[in-house]
Amino acid sequence: HSLSTITLNDGLETIKKGAFSETVITEVSVPQSVKTLEGCFIGCEMLTTASLPQQLTAIPDEIFSGCKKLVAVEIPITVKAIGQKAFYDCESLLEIKLPEGLETVDAYAFSKCIRLNKLNFPSSLKTLEEGALLNCISLSSIKLNDGIETLGKGAFASCLKLQNITLPSSVQNFG
Repeated sequence: HSLSTITLNDGLETIKKGAFSETVITEVSVPQSVKTLEGCFIGCEMLTTASLPQQLTAIPDEIFSGCKKLVAVEIPITVKAIGQKAFYDCESLLEIKLPEGLETVDAYAFSKCIRLNKLNFPSSLKTLEEGALLNCISLSSIKLNDGIETLGKGAFASCLKLQNITLPSSVQNFG
């Protein structure tokens, strides 16, 4: 038997890195009681949807890395940062709504999201790190708002359908 469904009880406070990695779970709802969340779903190739605690302030590094069938994740409005490789190689992710209040998208956060075709960054975004959107080959539209200060090296590298980006005057560091 393969683990395909998990029920996490309210009261759970910590889920460590690797807790459910490389299992065949298809859906997960992380209880509101969870305060510490690490890269616990790495390589869950069958995972399609996930809901996260509403008080979460950061999407942990690698949390959904390699979740090839992930199509939907609701990012809580309290999130200020998306960690390194958080959605790396989530090749079924088409669109993701980023909350107002998000300040940092870390290195390679959405790299290899090959079906991601649209991304609107909130006006609160200050930093888009190295390779954040590397190899997002379907990405055709990006909106960068005034207020962004840092664009990392290769942030948009190999985004083959992306035809035009307007850099706001607020950008101080590029590359």
